[in-house]
Order: sequence, then C-alpha cells, then structure tokens
Amino acid sequence: MYRLDGRVLLPTRIGLLSLFLVLPLLVLLVQLIYGVEERIEAIDRKLTAVSDIRILQSMVDLAERLRDLSVIVVYDRSEELE
Repeated sequence: MYRLDGRVLLPTRIGLLSLFLVLPLLVLLVQLIYGVEERIEAIDRKLTAVSDIRILQSMVDLAERLRDLSVIVVYDRSEELE
C-alpha cells in the first residue's frame, strides 16, 4: 500500500480515485431511481383520481337531467293550476 518513502502505490491511487468517482455516481443513481418511483406513484394516483372523476361525472350528469326534468314538471303543474 505504501512505499518505503511514504508514497502511495499506483494501484492504491487508482483504487481510491475509482472509489471517489464511483461512490457519488452510485448515490446519484439511487436518488434518480427513487425519484422516478415517486413520480410513477404520483402519476398512478392522478390516474385513479381521473377515473373516479369520470365515474362521478356521469352521476352528476344524471342528477342535472333529473333536476331539469323536475323543473319542467313543476312549471307544467303551475300552468294547470292557473
């Protein structure tokens, strides 16, 4: 590992340099993977919310039609009473 004069051997230097270059890259890679997973989970939640909204939209449309029909019936009855 060390020479007699106290200097670091070349293979040890290369190993340390590789460690200092590879370790930050590995940390960055792990962070990117977790970031992608979080984005995928967020997109899945948004897709489920959109499908829920689509289901509720059909119910809202039916409720609005029923309201409109009930208004027509009320106006028809008021004309009969006059």
